[in-house]
Parts: sequence; C-alpha cells; structure tokens
Amino acid sequence: MANIKILIIMIFFAVALAGTLIFASAKKNNTDTNTIATNQSINSDVLRESIQEQVSTEKKIYEKISSSKAKDLITKQTENLNFHIIDIRTKEEFDSGNIERSINFDFYGDFEKELLSLDKNHTYLIYCRSGNRSSQAMEMFKKLEFSEVYDLEGGYSAWAVR
Repeated sequence: MANIKILIIMIFFAVALAGTLIFASAKKNNTDTNTIATNQSINSDVLRESIQEQVSTEKKIYEKISSSKAKDLITKQTENLNFHIIDIRTKEEFDSGNIERSINFDFYGDFEKELLSLDKNHTYLIYCRSGNRSSQAMEMFKKLEFSEVYDLEGGYSAWAVR
C-alpha cells in the first residue's frame, strides 16, 4: 500500500512537472512568435519608409529646353505612349498652328483640373506662345509633383522659326 501511495505521488509530480514544462515551452514559443511578429512588423515599417523615401527622393525633371532639343526629344519619344506634348495656348492660337501630336489645354480655361486628369509618371513637353504661360504652368506641374516635364523655351514662336 505504501508503494502504491509513493507511486501515485511520483505520478502526480511527473504529471505536474510535465505540465510545467509544456506550459513553459508554450510560453517561450508564444514569446518567440510575438518577437518574430514584432520583428516582421518593424521590418515592414522600415521597408515602407525606405520605399517612401526612395519615391520622394526620386529625381524629378523640370527643364526648360531649346526648340532643337525639343525636336530631338519628340523624335526619340515617337513610339512612347507615355510621352505627351501639351499646347497651353488658347484654342484660337492652337488652331492657327501647333506642334504635331500636341493636345490643347487652354491655360486660361480649366487648366489645373485638366492637369489633375494626367498621369504624373508620364513625360510631358509643354509650350505656349512665348514661354510666359508655360513657365507658370511648370510651377503647377512641380506643385503637383509630376515626374518629368520639359518647357519649350521661347514657346511656339521659337519653334515656328527653327
């Protein structure tokens, strides 16, 4: 009988010890899982910040170019569907002559609204009659954070005499 009591006590302690070990192991695994999850969250945040920093420091191009450089740019971009030429003169000015393939966004019309409809990651060549309106428009493109915008120096007047 004494042997049975000792055996029951030993089984009780064995079960208690096993339970303690299982609990401790589960707690350690949970802590490890939480640590891994925390580290993954931190790594995701670091990656997200890195991507945002890269995008914000990505080189943006806002350049005034001569009519000969504009011609070269247009020639090089002939097949590029993400390249657009925007004439910002009035419809009457546009109808009196324009650069081939250009579209008309009247600077005095709903110009900013029209800009908002454009893809900021495309490339744009803008021009007006003499360069005054396109210089103002360039500031709007910058404010809206377009990636690549070229302004035809001297406007259509310079283009027409080339």
